Amino acid sequence: MEITKLQTINDYQLFLEQMYGNANESKDPDYIYSFLVRKVSFLSRAILRDGEFEKSFIQSLSWLFTLASKFDINLNEAFYKKFPDACPYCLKSTCECVQTHKQPAGNLAAYAARHELNEKFLSLQNTQTLNRRLIDKAVSNINDIYPSNGAVWKIFGSFYHFSRIFEELGETQEAYSAVIKNSGNISNLAEEIADVAAWIFSAWGIKCPKRSLGDAFKDYYLDGCPVCKKNICECESYSGRSESMATGKDLENIKSQLTELSTLLVDKSSEINELVKSIDDAMEANTTLDAKRAVTQADGFLKRTQSAIESGATTAENTAKIATALTTIIGFIDKIKDGWLN
Repeated sequence: MEITKLQTINDYQLFLEQMYGNANESKDPDYIYSFLVRKVSFLSRAILRDGEFEKSFIQSLSWLFTLASKFDINLNEAFYKKFPDACPYCLKSTCECVQTHKQPAGNLAAYAARHELNEKFLSLQNTQTLNRRLIDKAVSNINDIYPSNGAVWKIFGSFYHFSRIFEELGETQEAYSAVIKNSGNISNLAEEIADVAAWIFSAWGIKCPKRSLGDAFKDYYLDGCPVCKKNICECESYSGRSESMATGKDLENIKSQLTELSTLLVDKSSEINELVKSIDDAMEANTTLDAKRAVTQADGFLKRTQSAIESGATTAENTAKIATALTTIIGFIDKIKDGWLN
């Protein structure tokens, strides 16, 4: 399916299966799950530190869709079976669980509540609604059902939200392990994956209220796999991608730009040389902690110098060249901040 035609949750799931199906065929569920947890942890960090979170949202959902595909779960159906435009506990379109203590409104018996919830799902399914619903509808639906999610986020930040996501991820691991051991069933796993999706959809709606999740997804995969740029992924192994680790290439790049800057800022060359020594020391130590310390120190110096030039507090020659050099190196450091530097 062409990326511009993707609409439903199922469309995006199938799109990823087409792109990564061959690469993931030999991967066991634990491998896929480890990347799901990894990406969600990066998402949590990016939101907490006000970093570049959009990419982490898409990557988290992509691995969740991949885990669903590994067990032949249609996540579109699983999501709306769990949340058929209503809370699965109180059965209301706007959750009233605070009043009902997570019991069906009207004191319905458990079997009757289950029947009503299933009828709501079948109504969506039989009218072909599920086959037409945009992925963004899932985002708005979950926050319409649970408006308190936004209120809690506004007051306490994202902590509660992600505590629930990681709780559901733990239950997801238990559920797929049970399936593998033949002591559990797929429907339980589908429900747990739907819960994870619901919390991530809710987080997107709260954090990006004016941004279409579908558009963000299409932008991310517009050129195919973001790494190999192929419509059918040809990457050797995802495990080789060290997004959260310091790389010698990054440090060499920063060192090179600092060295060039020292020839323009002669009066500050001694300070810059000290920064370069710290970069060299970090490369020799080969630890992320030393790299973070050295680059953060350089970043502070560069931004102070940039502010001084912009305010006219410095009268250095070649001001335009210096400003350009500062913008370039600061831009590079800002770019890697959402990876290992955070």
